[in-house]
Amino acid sequence: MNTKRPQSLLIFFLAVFILLLANSCNRENDTWEDYMIHESINKIKAVTTFPTGEIIVLGYVIRDNKGGPSLSLVKYLENGLVDSVFGDEGIVFTPKQLGSFESLVCRITITNDGKILYSASITPERDIAESYIARYSADGNIDNSFGSMGIKKYSSVAIHSLELTGNNNILISGAKSFEAQSRNSFFVSLLDQNGQEIADFGSDGMASFDFNSFNTTCTYQMIQQDGKIVLLGNTAENQSIVPMLRLHLDGSLDTTFSGDGKLLADMGYDIDRNLCINNTGDDKYLSLGLIDFDDLLFARINQNGSLDSDFGQEGIAVNMCCPDNTFAARSVFVQQNGNFLILGEDKKNIVIADVLPNGELNPAFGENGIAINSFDDLYMVNDLAVIKSFGKIIVTGEMRVNNPFLDQDTDFFIMRFNEDGSVDNSFGDEGVVISDI
Repeated sequence: MNTKRPQSLLIFFLAVFILLLANSCNRENDTWEDYMIHESINKIKAVTTFPTGEIIVLGYVIRDNKGGPSLSLVKYLENGLVDSVFGDEGIVFTPKQLGSFESLVCRITITNDGKILYSASITPERDIAESYIARYSADGNIDNSFGSMGIKKYSSVAIHSLELTGNNNILISGAKSFEAQSRNSFFVSLLDQNGQEIADFGSDGMASFDFNSFNTTCTYQMIQQDGKIVLLGNTAENQSIVPMLRLHLDGSLDTTFSGDGKLLADMGYDIDRNLCINNTGDDKYLSLGLIDFDDLLFARINQNGSLDSDFGQEGIAVNMCCPDNTFAARSVFVQQNGNFLILGEDKKNIVIADVLPNGELNPAFGENGIAINSFDDLYMVNDLAVIKSFGKIIVTGEMRVNNPFLDQDTDFFIMRFNEDGSVDNSFGDEGVVISDI
């Protein structure tokens, strides 16, 4: 058997790979099309904007030969360039407080005085839940006046939602689990601006709620104009059952909702994840859930907790916003005017739908309520999320590099749209920014 030729081919390919690697190390001005040869994983987990238009993303980075994952903040200027005066050339690597980055949930917001407040949690489905909240200044320094040296830690709690109230207190919610594999319950807490529990809310600032024998997790929270708190979640034992509750300002159950303040609604479909809930113009609730990663379920609920029989089929409708367009929904954002932005993808298309509070498409957006943008040069965009701020729509995700040698290499992906659904070409490279941190 002649082994010289296979050995020669192997040496040739190794030489080519080394040359490519050397060339990438000497490259000074990469465009977003010239990806770095070394393998790294960059995943955006949360995004928000400053009042002046800058974008702050929270994600994690895994570099080859650089140890374990690092949670990082990256700040972009209004035009899409990295803000070099933020942290270290636009990046802040935050303290490693969590033991695992699997099934990581993050939330981020900007306080009224311009500080960055975020939460990071490991969900109890993968391990014993642990979480922390941290606050940073606008220039990337940790704010030692918050919590304990800038950080507030939680054990046995997974935070899924973080929001500022009208008086700048901090409302968080999620799941509480005392042991691995134990039954989870809804968890909610109200903190003051310094990260301390407000004693007259619940029991010393915290409250948890069980739903009979169901294993439940709160995934979304909403503060009504009257200050009442609505919590929405999922059950592990029966995915068609949706848990929901409403609280008074002091954290006690509002018994005018569903008799005891708690609702277990049977939607008739297995829901993978409940995305959001919002008040409609007639003061009813419209809840959106994701079915099998493709279809959307809309449920309209009366103020007393019953399903609205005048909506859809006995209060439930599936994919009613996009009857002629099939795409995999990935994220929903509730706008200030009550409309929903629904973000999805179809192969190499990014699809955004603007849905009115009654579930109908907004004809002023895109083409009959839907904007579709194709990207033939991109290999794959995953984990999409959407927000809207100051008339701009921001889509974030994880772009997978089309390189046979680097199967796991991913980059931060950010795209910005105008309010009518058109691409904002003043941002980045024709509306797109891709970063390899």
